[in-house]
Amino acid sequence: IADFEIIRKDGVIITSEIRASLRIDDRGCPVGFRGVSRDVTETKRLHDQLLHAQKMESIGAIASGMAHNFRNILTAVSFNTQLITTKYANDRVLMTIGGRISTAVAQGTKLVNGLMQFSRKESPGKFKVLNLTALIQETCHLIQLSFDKSIKITVDIPESVSIIGDHSGISQVIMNLANNA
Repeated sequence: IADFEIIRKDGVIITSEIRASLRIDDRGCPVGFRGVSRDVTETKRLHDQLLHAQKMESIGAIASGMAHNFRNILTAVSFNTQLITTKYANDRVLMTIGGRISTAVAQGTKLVNGLMQFSRKESPGKFKVLNLTALIQETCHLIQLSFDKSIKITVDIPESVSIIGDHSGISQVIMNLANNA
């Protein structure tokens, strides 16, 4: 049994499964083959589709597990940041650092939510009216903090652009663009 790609007379490429056996004459000498060929193009396509779906399900399960563990870490960081900012409310430096940590935790939470959406363990965020300019500036600020200090990010956008969208989804896209640039 073997699968071959065959070009039909009409030019369409199909996958054909061929089952053949050797024919032997009365003297024991091979004289040819006897076999059957059948078009398994659709069966192969469905099989490939099933394999892809199983891979995506596995990736979703891994993403869900990672997102759950990362969410626990973010919760601990957020809790400790709140303790610091409560105890040292009069220390401007610590308050500034605490604010940056809280902003980073919020961004991490949005990324975790995106992973959970990808794994289909949580429903996607609601679309709402957003100020795209503020979202881009906020995301670029976080990106600038995480990138090497020798990399400078310049943002040249209108003062205010209103759109309807998902805040975390758009922010994630911007971060992905920056990481891939």
